[in-house]
Amino acid sequence: MLTVEGVVRDYFTDPKTGIQLLSTQAVYRFARMGQIPHVKVGRNYYFSEDALNEWQAGRATAEELTQEFDVLAPIPE
Repeated sequence: MLTVEGVVRDYFTDPKTGIQLLSTQAVYRFARMGQIPHVKVGRNYYFSEDALNEWQAGRATAEELTQEFDVLAPIPE
């Protein structure tokens, strides 16, 4: 399970240049809008690497993955 910082680093940073393509604030905004699959626990957002991979590959929408992830996600400690 990734935090927002992990998502920015692993999914929204150009691997060749190391330049961030989205800011932490943008990831939060897109998650709130339902455009990035996530689960919210209290005030914290968490992201499944498997769900993000499915979403990036276009095999499922963020909404579908968020609903599935919400049901299956363990509560982070």
